[in-house]
Amino acid sequence: MMRYGRQNQPVRVPIENMLIDPTAQTYLQSDVTAGSSTITVQNIANFAINQFLLIGDAGNQNSEIIKTSAGTPPSGSTITLASNLQFAHSASTPVTTLYYDKVQVFNSPTIGGTLTQLGSDLSIPANQLYTQYDDLAGSSGYYYAKWKNSLTSAVSAVSEPSPVTAYTMQSARSIIDSALGMINKQTSSVLTDEYAFQMIDACQMEVLREFKRWSFMQSFNTIVGTALTGNWKIPVPADCDDQNTYKSLYNFRIGKELDMVWVDKEEWDDLIAGIAYSTLAVVGNIGDSTLTLANSTDFDDQGTIQVAADQYTWTANNRQTGVLTLGSTLINNYAVGQDVFQFASLGYPTYWTIWGGYIYHWPIISSSYNNRNYYLDYYKSLTQITSDSDQIVLPDPTVVQYYLAWKFLLKLNNGEETEGSTAHFNNYVLRREKMKQKESINRNFILNPDIGDNFYGNIYT
Repeated sequence: MMRYGRQNQPVRVPIENMLIDPTAQTYLQSDVTAGSSTITVQNIANFAINQFLLIGDAGNQNSEIIKTSAGTPPSGSTITLASNLQFAHSASTPVTTLYYDKVQVFNSPTIGGTLTQLGSDLSIPANQLYTQYDDLAGSSGYYYAKWKNSLTSAVSAVSEPSPVTAYTMQSARSIIDSALGMINKQTSSVLTDEYAFQMIDACQMEVLREFKRWSFMQSFNTIVGTALTGNWKIPVPADCDDQNTYKSLYNFRIGKELDMVWVDKEEWDDLIAGIAYSTLAVVGNIGDSTLTLANSTDFDDQGTIQVAADQYTWTANNRQTGVLTLGSTLINNYAVGQDVFQFASLGYPTYWTIWGGYIYHWPIISSSYNNRNYYLDYYKSLTQITSDSDQIVLPDPTVVQYYLAWKFLLKLNNGEETEGSTAHFNNYVLRREKMKQKESINRNFILNPDIGDNFYGNIYT
């Protein structure tokens, strides 16, 4: 929503599509002179009293925003206005309703922090593409903006944050501005921010495909959870590139211990053969004499179960309801989803695998490792660019700038290459290849070729 927010520069909030009501749009049926209090339009459907009208296109010199009458509803082809027009308008001029007529500008010390409004509500100028606020005193934090309806006091959702000091070189806004500057253009109805965001994403995905793994996508020695006695799984981090296979995972360990050994699903099934496992389907409370499992079919008629750090015996198993009748009452509270085992081994996990968005390890955690950190080395997924402040992951923003300039020129020329667009594409390729040459992945890959009975040693790449 907000385009700029640089220190000692105007804050600019544009007239965007979300400001305009798409259900009430029409055109002037005939010319209208300045000072008129009514307009004749082609269609009055969805027009009503107490609406804000944009007459003309935003940014045109004689466009204006005016309110409809509070007492006289539209009739026939006539809309009565609450005040007289400032400018003359010709037939076929667009007439559009707006949800809001004001802009509020705020400052917050942090992203998502408390908002403090700067100055009073600003009227949206129809003859400009932006509502501008000058904040010469601001030196830190982030700008935010909201639209406001002065009649109903309704306000829009808050905008994305815009830094007071400056956008970083890696930010989407900085990259878009640089690309536009390369081709001497400005954001327009053709070169929209939405299109630019999409092309930034496309560029990053294209570059990431050049290598299987890039160092800037690494997240090594990352704490991803806490080991708890009786547990054997943790969710895969949300920013992990592959949620269901080991391809994006490198090492997994607890605390200062050695890395666990990855095994495939077949080996995993062999490791846990003979283990009955389920989760709690109902909360277990201190003093309860039963536990309800999601599925108790594989549990014996009686025996001993492991629930978190505690063990309980049970004397009956209702496999239809999943209820185990305990030989004693619960000594702790247990949440829905808590792991429950029969014949489980406790200790330091030696093996791990992944499926269904979880990392599993075996054995389950013993008390010796309770509350230790899980550490994971993995490769992150690419986060979609959706706002000015979003940061690219590529270390060289010039790669994206050249790519974006190339795409902008293609779009302006209906997809046809020109000498200028080709030059920007070639610069993009050169910068991309230079970035590949400088890449260091911080890992050694070791291949052990074994040909016949001869072993030729390790090959490092």
